[in-house]
Amino acid sequence: MRDVLQDVGIKNDAVYIGYHGADLHLSRNPNLESISRGAPMTKALQNETLLAFKMNGEDIPLAHGYPLRLVAGGWPASVSGKWINRISVRNKIHDGEKMGGSSYRVPCETVAPGEEVPDENMCIIESMPVKSLITFPKSRSHYIYG
Repeated sequence: MRDVLQDVGIKNDAVYIGYHGADLHLSRNPNLESISRGAPMTKALQNETLLAFKMNGEDIPLAHGYPLRLVAGGWPASVSGKWINRISVRNKIHDGEKMGGSSYRVPCETVAPGEEVPDENMCIIESMPVKSLITFPKSRSHYIYG
């Protein structure tokens, strides 16, 4: 991603990218965008933020985002858009579909369950802490199915 952004040139006021995919809105209305998320320019320029068009040496499969997929390591999957057909460079936080309201946003500060949170107190989910642990069963046994 960084190479593409640097090649096209980004202005000093660029703060966000937005991606736009070719997937259809659930209503099937071609004038509506189903999802258009984004990431801060600092994330877009990191080494682990990729525009992938190959997977294991082959064209990336349709199910994984053919012809082009944005991969933003360490961030929610919603930032790693599939079927990319356009990228916007923005001088403000991207305001595409699924960037506002409660879409992929959480309260900026801890609140009681069910408490109403004003929109200005909601923050976009960005870096995600690892919440998984991969281990072996204590017996180190495995099962064979069939």
